[in-house]
Amino acid sequence: MLYAAPLHNNPILRQAIHHFKYKGAKEVGAELVKLFKEIPQGIFIPVPLHPERQKTRRYNQSLILARTFAQHANSSVLDILLRIKDTAHQAHMNRAERLRNLHNAFAIEKNTSRLSPHEQYFIVDDVSTTGATIQACATILRQHGAHYIAGIVLAHDQVMVNFPSKSGN
Repeated sequence: MLYAAPLHNNPILRQAIHHFKYKGAKEVGAELVKLFKEIPQGIFIPVPLHPERQKTRRYNQSLILARTFAQHANSSVLDILLRIKDTAHQAHMNRAERLRNLHNAFAIEKNTSRLSPHEQYFIVDDVSTTGATIQACATILRQHGAHYIAGIVLAHDQVMVNFPSKSGN
């Protein structure tokens, strides 16, 4: 399941996300979260940036969103995912290229306890085009015990994301 703001094709929303992500307009993230009529209950896990990209950008927009979602839901953030591969930008890639690009791109913090199979986890990102990033992160979380995983994004091109089953298929 993928939760997204209702105005995903709105050019003003696209511009706001662009300013939030690339122009240092961190305060825009909190305003964009207000587009959600209801924030689901669960634990929010931001999609990580590679350290080199974070150094350039100076902040992780997904972490800002995760903290804002958690605040509105009176919940918590688990910042446990690592991006261990400096992947190419995916804006002009198709789904197959994105999946190849993200292969072995993520890991989990070494000292992370096994995740509860009973908790609802939300992988937080700014935009989902094909669901490849959320799917790659979900695979790592499943390997560490999570069963209930969904994505939550500001904008999307596809509503449903198929996560790997518990058996990995």
